[in-house]
Amino acid sequence: MYEELRKDKKILMKQWASRYCDQHKRIQAVIDIALLERESVYTDIESLIRDNDRFSLENLLNYTPQTWLSNRNQVIIKFIETLLTILLTQIP
Repeated sequence: MYEELRKDKKILMKQWASRYCDQHKRIQAVIDIALLERESVYTDIESLIRDNDRFSLENLLNYTPQTWLSNRNQVIIKFIETLLTILLTQIP
């Protein structure tokens, strides 16, 4: 039984290590994340559209991209950062 569990563990470790071994798997992972987070993105976009105070003079003067990002869905922000990092590393 111990040997069987050890073999299963090795197989799972190999699968885990190769989960992003080719471009197709990486793209599929990105698609899966995007699909899971789609509802949160729509909610963020709706709240941004409905926020009429965003154009007030005080908000415009205090606006920074960091502030905007901190109020967004952190999973999506990390997703975009990772996607941009991947894209930028593939540019010759």
